[in-house]
Amino acid sequence: MRSDGSVHLNNVLVPVAQEPSPRPAIQAAETWCTLLTKSAADLHLFHAGMCEQIPNVLPPSTTNLNLQEGVVDADVVEGIVTEADGHDLVVMGTYGGKGAWDALLGSTTERVLRRLNCPLLAVPVHQA
Repeated sequence: MRSDGSVHLNNVLVPVAQEPSPRPAIQAAETWCTLLTKSAADLHLFHAGMCEQIPNVLPPSTTNLNLQEGVVDADVVEGIVTEADGHDLVVMGTYGGKGAWDALLGSTTERVLRRLNCPLLAVPVHQA
């Protein structure tokens, strides 16, 4: 947020994985960028983790987004936090907590949120 209260989303990071589906997060990022950005925004689809597990993602349908893609073979949380530096917003899909392990450590989204220096939009994803 700027000192005058205006909001800008020039650089948005959307971490993608096989699960949860990245589609709801991409759609939410697309919607917010369209609403809050007058010029083209950069939408960065990013996968952190084992490179063999990169999901096949359909790009957003809107033309006011410059799509970028990136991959790093690293710890998921560390990779996302490192990549988020310089972004205006991170948008992540989440199922919420899944069992006792997540109750102790927090979901991936919660662990990323604790370490980010920018806002995070958590988008609920319904399990099939």
